Amino acid sequence: MRAMSIPRVRLDWSLRVTRLIIACVAASLVTTGLTVIPPWWHERGSGAQITQIFRGHHGWWSARDEVFAMRWSNLQLMQETLGSPIDAGELPAWAEPPPPPYPQSDFYRVATLAVGWPFPTRTFRWVAPSHEHNFPIAAELDDADTSIVYAAEDARTHVRAGGPTQRGCGAVSALMWRFSPASSWGREHCWCADCVISCAVSASSLSRECDYSAGNSGSTTSTSR
Repeated sequence: MRAMSIPRVRLDWSLRVTRLIIACVAASLVTTGLTVIPPWWHERGSGAQITQIFRGHHGWWSARDEVFAMRWSNLQLMQETLGSPIDAGELPAWAEPPPPPYPQSDFYRVATLAVGWPFPTRTFRWVAPSHEHNFPIAAELDDADTSIVYAAEDARTHVRAGGPTQRGCGAVSALMWRFSPASSWGREHCWCADCVISCAVSASSLSRECDYSAGNSGSTTSTSR
């Protein structure tokens, strides 16, 4: 008689479903927690680094700071335009400046706070068109460790600069909303899409692992006479 390994395969499928559920719940909790909590717990940044970037005919002062699960980018437009277009200096997709034209101002600034880990799931952007706006400060002077926490505070309470000018998604879910219609509620909560993506990645990994396990179970089926 031939000994069938069907019960063992069914057990592997049961384990697969259990692991899938656990992975989805864990990914949801971690992604949500690392989106909501970081703006509350940091008291200082690590100190911003100031560089220059160039996009087309325009140059920008760029100040960037980073702590766990939060990233800060502060851009200030340079007054002089370039004769020939240049694309130099690296920026993450969520920190790229808007396309021209720009207002005639000596202190045009575009600052962005990205929250989430391991990749940003939520962004907050401040656009300051003139020197009358106190926040963000000039990027060429933004070398301290306070702007990132001030941005997190204003994103929560709106008491420092009246709140962000724009709210957005992380790099992954932003692409989803860009190519599909989204309501105002959807754009406000689009970071949830990154949570779903985390679940899908975890589920895919576990699925491959369990498929391999089930395949090995089937290949070791023994026979007896």
